Formats: sequence, C-alpha cells, structure tokens
Amino acid sequence: QIRSENTADFIESQYKASTAAFRYLGVPVRPIVIVASVVISGPSDGHLEPGDTVVSVNGKRPTDANNAVKLVRATKPGDKVVFVVQRQGKTRVETVIVGKNPQDPRKPYLGISVGNSFTSDKVTVTYGLSDVGGPSAGLMFSLGVVNTLSRPDLTGGRNIAGTGTIDYDGTVGPIGGIQQKLAGARRDGATYFLTPTRNCFDAVPAAPKGLTLVRVDTLAGAVAELVQCETDAVVGEPHGGAAHEWCSRNSRARLATSSPSSMCTKWPVSGSTSRRPYLGSNGRMSLGTVPQPIGSICPPSTPR
Repeated sequence: QIRSENTADFIESQYKASTAAFRYLGVPVRPIVIVASVVISGPSDGHLEPGDTVVSVNGKRPTDANNAVKLVRATKPGDKVVFVVQRQGKTRVETVIVGKNPQDPRKPYLGISVGNSFTSDKVTVTYGLSDVGGPSAGLMFSLGVVNTLSRPDLTGGRNIAGTGTIDYDGTVGPIGGIQQKLAGARRDGATYFLTPTRNCFDAVPAAPKGLTLVRVDTLAGAVAELVQCETDAVVGEPHGGAAHEWCSRNSRARLATSSPSSMCTKWPVSGSTSRRPYLGSNGRMSLGTVPQPIGSICPPSTPR
C-alpha cells in the first residue's frame, strides 16, 4: 500500500504548479529527481517521504529518475543505501536497508518510486496548506505563485475560485467532483470560477446563481482571462438550446448551441492584447504587452 496516494499527488501538483508558473514568468528552472511515493511498511518508510529531492544515492548524483533506479538496482538485499535528500529546505542523510523484492527475492527492493521534476535556484515556493490531497489544486497553486511574484494583483479585487490539474508545461486538466466544488466556491463568496474545458459540460448546469464560469485550457490562458475580463462581464441565460457568451471588452457576443461539444467552444478574440508579468533582465518583475490568448466564458444555465 502506497503511503497516502492523495498526498503524493498533492505534492507532485505543487512541483508542477511551481514549474508552470516559473516557466510562464521566465524564471529559470533545472531538472531534479524526486521521491514520488513510499510504500507503507516498506524499507524506505520512515526514512524517505514523497516530495523529497534526491541529491545523491550512495554518493552519486542521479542525472534523472532512470539513473536513480539504476543506482539502486546495483545493490542487493541487505545492503545499505545512503540517500542525501532535501526536504522543506533542509538537507537530510537517510540510510535505508535494502529489502527483498516481493516478486523476486534475489532483487533489491526499497519500496519507493521516483520521478523527474524541476526546481528554481532563484525562487523558493512554500505552500502552507494542510489536510488537502489530490492534484486538483494545481491550477490555483500556479496562479498563486504568478500572483505573488507579479504586480498588480491578478484578482482585481474580485473573489475568484477555480480548479484543475496543472502540468509542467502549464496545461490545465479536468478534475472530479466539479459540482461540489462549484457549490462550495459560491458558498464561500466566489463570483468567478476558473473551469477546465473538459469539466465545462458538467459545470454549466450545476453552476449556482451568481457564479460566472470562466473556461481555461492553460495557465497562460487563465492569467489572460483574469487580466482581460471585465469585473462586470455579462453572461446571458441559454434559451431554446442556445447560450450567449461574453468574455471581455475586446470580444463580441457569440451564439453557441448547447450541445456537449460546443457549450464551451473557444472563440477567437481578434486583435486583443493584454499585459502580463515577466522576469526582466534586472531580475525584477515587470509588465509587458503580449498577444492575448484565445479565451471564453462558459455559458451558464441560470441568469446572472
């Protein structure tokens, strides 16, 4: 049994969120090897934790996850493996006694999996949440990093919620339980909800009154929507199988049918630009004008 799979996913989402934000802002990153999961009661349990950065294995620095696996496979049951890892900004030395592989007792077994990730030597990000699991906070984590490192405030004074997984390249993915997340967000006062495209079909009919759904595909697109969309964006109620869709002062209302494939269709915003934060050569955050990514607000099912 893997120790808290949700926790492992949650930690991985933090690495992905930070990396996506760094790449968006132009902050340099470098590859690292991390502990992805730890088997309960396995040889590494109590020594290594998901999210540990592997600095060295028996004195050798792994070049990537595959190389780390090779270093472990060079051992045999009963051997000691000395790991140097970084955890929460501190360097630790952990010695693990190699166990026997359950499938083949002749082979070494540590009860961990490792993966490739990235980090920055210029910026350290610490997430202060507890009792949260899974990867669904990835997008909001990434936006939090962008918002912290840039000015002005991306929220513009609005109460904005959202969900979605995030990948290292900034791609936003769908999550489960969108209906419950929408209800919770509105209950807590949110008026805008960043919604992954693949969740739109389920989210539209479940959106509570007063909650505008903003469809996003990427981190860059999410930032662009926050910068570009007006606070008083108007969204009409679908009637007769159609819905009006509004995005910003630079986009025109478009009519879309309410079929699953088109309810969250992405419409181009012609000639639109937005100011986005970037890391300048002087090492300080600045704002610059860049092409506005295509975007749209998901048509809702209730009047706003």
